[in-house]
Amino acid sequence: MKIAMRIFVMICLVASSAQALDFSLPMGQVGSRKTRVLYRGSFQGNEHYSGRTEKTSVYQQGLGLVIPVAKTAKDTWTLSLRGQRFALSGAAPLAVASMIPDRMYNVGMGVGYAHQIKTGRFWGMNADYGSASDHPFTSTRVNTMGATTMYGWSKSAQEHWTLLVNYSNNRPFLNNIPLPGFAYTYIASPNFRITAGAPFALVAWKFAPLWSLDFFTIAPWTVRTAIGYQVAGFYQLYGAGEFDQQMFLRRDRAVRKERLFYDEKKLSIGFKGPVTRELGFDFNAGYAFARSFFEAEQYRDRRKAPRTRLDSAWFAGLSVSMSFGE
Repeated sequence: MKIAMRIFVMICLVASSAQALDFSLPMGQVGSRKTRVLYRGSFQGNEHYSGRTEKTSVYQQGLGLVIPVAKTAKDTWTLSLRGQRFALSGAAPLAVASMIPDRMYNVGMGVGYAHQIKTGRFWGMNADYGSASDHPFTSTRVNTMGATTMYGWSKSAQEHWTLLVNYSNNRPFLNNIPLPGFAYTYIASPNFRITAGAPFALVAWKFAPLWSLDFFTIAPWTVRTAIGYQVAGFYQLYGAGEFDQQMFLRRDRAVRKERLFYDEKKLSIGFKGPVTRELGFDFNAGYAFARSFFEAEQYRDRRKAPRTRLDSAWFAGLSVSMSFGE
């Protein structure tokens, strides 16, 4: 059975966009994965924090790489590499008398395997090891680990199911616990598809010839939505909203189970499209607000944790993607 689009077969349990990996898989075409490269960079303007006279700016850069190191008609082995730099123009003191590092990093690598059992059915696994910290890989206190195994099948050309089990030590909730999950995808037409599961949902809808809506959530930790307008060929103008967190394991934190959260919301406008068949870009600019740092074991503990709040700021970002191979 030939399926003309990718579906998400794995719950992304890490809310940070820098840590989140794209686990989309072209079912029925396991051996056709391409090498993919993604660069992201952004700058948030110089603003006050926690009522102080000092100001700080936020700079972020990230690079991700996914390589199919071995593949056949039914099997694909992939290697993934990631690196991110999160920088502040000055270190901001936490209310608990510790310091927010002015440089933090998220680096790691993963391996994945997918096997097509027969047309419309597959199973796969993925494992990831890295470090998200101000001093990466200096001790086991700052290292991250994750693994997922999954099984998927198609009921028809329009309906697909995936069952999975995920482990991670750096989620916004329930760390170090294997969690089961599922995903159901329904493709109503080339213009509408929805994937829903526990605890996430994805919608892609072209509701008019030149208009589209994209929505993604890992409830309640991540929400991303965008409305796009096709201006010429494959180029698109869009407006977007986002609520997300990033998580780091500060080396000198007092409680091992706690992590440093960077919490923010964004509203933006953007322009994206292809440069060539293999190269694409996405430029966006907007307003970042409700920004804060706090240290806690889980995101739900944020109301009890001391916070360092950053004033709202304008931001600009650029993403460049490239794919090549078969």
